[in-house]
Amino acid sequence: MSSVDQNNNPELDQDDEGAISLIEIATTIGLHKYTIAKITGAITLITIVVSLILTPMFTAKTLFVVPTPVQGASAAQMLGNLGGIMGGGGAASLLGGGKSPDEMYLEFLKTKLIQDELIKEFDLQKRYDKSSLEKTEKELKKRTKLTSLKKAGLISIEIEDEDPKVAAEMANAYVTLLKGMMETMALTESGQRREYYKQELIRAKKELDGVTDYRDMKVRESVLAVILNQLEVATLDTARESLIQVAEVAVPPEKKSFPKRGLMVLLSAIGGLLISILYVLVKKSFDTAQESPQERTRWHQLKAAWSMNLKRNRAK
Repeated sequence: MSSVDQNNNPELDQDDEGAISLIEIATTIGLHKYTIAKITGAITLITIVVSLILTPMFTAKTLFVVPTPVQGASAAQMLGNLGGIMGGGGAASLLGGGKSPDEMYLEFLKTKLIQDELIKEFDLQKRYDKSSLEKTEKELKKRTKLTSLKKAGLISIEIEDEDPKVAAEMANAYVTLLKGMMETMALTESGQRREYYKQELIRAKKELDGVTDYRDMKVRESVLAVILNQLEVATLDTARESLIQVAEVAVPPEKKSFPKRGLMVLLSAIGGLLISILYVLVKKSFDTAQESPQERTRWHQLKAAWSMNLKRNRAK
């Protein structure tokens, strides 16, 4: 290929420029390898020191089986009973979505009733050093992880705290408070049905005692048998609705969950390497620009484009 053809081939020029740029970048990195190593090492060292200073956190976990809804009381009925327990607004928010059992129990765990009981029991406002109950609730939510394991039919409760023992106690307290809520709801719904059938049973027995006709007596006995059956169902429902089976009790964790020192050091080393390479390349470009009037003009244009003086930029 002649020299004229080479000069008139823009693709060849672009390839040559690209090759030269890569060579220049590699050369610049090689010339400043010690600077890059120092910056990367400094950032990594700072990260190690910070990871040692940070307060270690421990995460405790408990698992419980998602209770199966009973025939005598639907999820909507149970949720409706919360109106008198945690306020109409809270109950209404849970009623709005036709939630599955696991979603329903997750919402129960998030209620203000349970949160406030935990805050009171563990004196969390003082423990978290918060100036208000609202800020304490936010901190508790940040340290709590609730997960539905649908395939296994379980719900996981994870609590993070500086003290592994407190983390385990709080995780288990969540389940205890949920049990209490379920028992209250069971008494509210099934308990009312049970009390109703008790009264009906007393009335039916009295009516049966005054009957002398054989046929009428048989009818009354049949009614009495039905009432007895419904009373037994209501009694069983009361027990089943409040049944929370714990699959795994939270124990104080031995290993901290935060900070993850190894991961922090690895990420800081990678980040430091990229930052230091970018630094030397930008510095090289700037130094080169000072030797060329055309490049100096480009740098001034770049500086002006990113200037915070909006009026001056608009005028231009």
